[in-house]
Parts: sequence; structure tokens; C-alpha cells
Amino acid sequence: MRLCAMVTERAIIRRFLAGVGELVEMPERSPSRRLPYWKSVVMRRKATGDAQ
Repeated sequence: MRLCAMVTERAIIRRFLAGVGELVEMPERSPSRRLPYWKSVVMRRKATGDAQ
């Protein structure tokens, strides 16, 4: 493989991506998740019975 061209203009990149069926817009960011169960100090204390 060899580099044939370097495309830097947004309009051309969007048109190319739309033409090959790829997403043109950025997907929305998914909501953040809670800490895993074992990383939560409160949940760990409840599970082990510590009453500190």
C-alpha cells in the first residue's frame, strides 16, 4: 500500500464518508456509569459488615 492523497478539507471528507455509507456526524456521548460495586467504599463496608 502507498499513500495516494491527503484530504484535509472538512467538506470533502464529509462528502466522501457519506458516499461510502459511513457516519458523518459524531455519535452522542453515552452517559457516565457508576463506580463498580467493589470500588464503592460504602457498598464494600455494607458487604463486609464494617460499621466505621
